[in-house]
Amino acid sequence: MEKSLARIDRRIFDAIWKKAKETQPRITRRTIYDRIQTIRREYGNAISPRMAANVLASRMGVDVYRIIRDKDELNEIRNELNRIRDLPSQVLLRDVLKETVKKVVSKKKTSRKVFISHGRDYKPVKDLKVMLVKFGLKPVVLAEQASGSRTVIEKLEKYSKNVSYAFVILTPEDGLFNLTTLQKIAEDSEAQPLSRKEKDDLFLKLFGDITAKVARQNVILEFGYFIGKLGRDHVCCLYKGDVQLPSDMHGIVYVPFKDSVKEAKSDIIKELKAVDLYFAEKL
Repeated sequence: MEKSLARIDRRIFDAIWKKAKETQPRITRRTIYDRIQTIRREYGNAISPRMAANVLASRMGVDVYRIIRDKDELNEIRNELNRIRDLPSQVLLRDVLKETVKKVVSKKKTSRKVFISHGRDYKPVKDLKVMLVKFGLKPVVLAEQASGSRTVIEKLEKYSKNVSYAFVILTPEDGLFNLTTLQKIAEDSEAQPLSRKEKDDLFLKLFGDITAKVARQNVILEFGYFIGKLGRDHVCCLYKGDVQLPSDMHGIVYVPFKDSVKEAKSDIIKELKAVDLYFAEKL
């Protein structure tokens, strides 16, 4: 308290105390000091203890101008008091709080959790997990988390709650077939029984007529989910080979790889750096 009192004009402080003792004979100096601190809090601590004491004196009817004789000091106090009167404490406090919130938000630690969405091909997932751990991140894979009697979508919502980024791995696991070929095969099968060799030939013909290789539908669903949740700049799609990419999803980062996710390491680092999520690789 003594250090703070040193920043308050002793003449003003004594005048406040004397004025207060007229109605409260037992009032202590500590109580006066607490009142000064209360006034500072009213203004979001944006004014000095000295100016808060002047405000208290003004409220209590103490004539500050008769106590302080120095002309320059009087003008300084008069201008400061006028500024405070013109600016309501609520407004000043709001502005101070706004700045405080900005500082808190800027200092808030970004979550290092990164979600990995994938299909049945687990090798790219393992390679990506190892890579992300080296980058100082915490990969989250839904299949590795406890279900706790939740539905798949409930589980997704729970474990994606605090993630900062998402990688979606599209691998060719399902196929789209030519409808004409399927109809012909069905008609041939109904017309006459097929031998084992004929069935094998039809099977090979069917797969020779695949028009597109696509990723699992749950991965496409999660792809859209994370774009909506995190924004396009926090989602990266890694796709293998000639897998079909979703239509009408432009402005998304698509990174190709042929055999291993390791091939795309430099692109992955570049995307993570763009959102301040790349930390020095551990040796």
